[in-house]
Amino acid sequence: MVIRYLSENIARHIVRNDDTADLEVLTYGYELILQEVVVILAAMLLALPLGISLQVLVTIAAYALMRRYAGGLHAKHRIVCFTTSVLIDFGPAFFFVKTGAVPSLPALGVLYVLDLALLLRYAPGDTDIRPVRNPAVRRGMKRSAVLVLTLLFGAALLLRGRWPAYTGVLAVTATVVCCFTHPWAYRLFGCRRSTEDERT
Repeated sequence: MVIRYLSENIARHIVRNDDTADLEVLTYGYELILQEVVVILAAMLLALPLGISLQVLVTIAAYALMRRYAGGLHAKHRIVCFTTSVLIDFGPAFFFVKTGAVPSLPALGVLYVLDLALLLRYAPGDTDIRPVRNPAVRRGMKRSAVLVLTLLFGAALLLRGRWPAYTGVLAVTATVVCCFTHPWAYRLFGCRRSTEDERT
């Protein structure tokens, strides 16, 4: 794969100039960065001709912010990861702009409560490849995830009157991330948490 090839070459260049650098760790890190760049470019290329680039950028920002603290599953295969990420970055913006749908206040309330329950029960979602085992770090991530969720839903409410598409984008994006912390999502994507115990 091109991303793997580029990542290895960048990592090798760094290792040649730094004896303390770890080739495998650097390669993995650059793979993640390059994959994310490709996903964002693909989502933006889809968005630009449809005139929804700003909404897609908001989706990308909300998704990245929630994932930073809530965590969640990581697809094992790059193509699954790529496809899922592009759909999440592009789909909500496309749906809410093109349909004009606006989540009702009760729907927003239900989504917030369900998302909050998922975060309190399962966040931060980690994997056996990228574990988060330090209890203090886990507590801090959980608190931050709840705060970010509350801010996103607060913004969704504030924007509902004037820019309703952003209401749907923020609420759905946050909900997708929260669902990614649930054990069923892990099973669906063939992914494992760092421990067998699903409780935090």
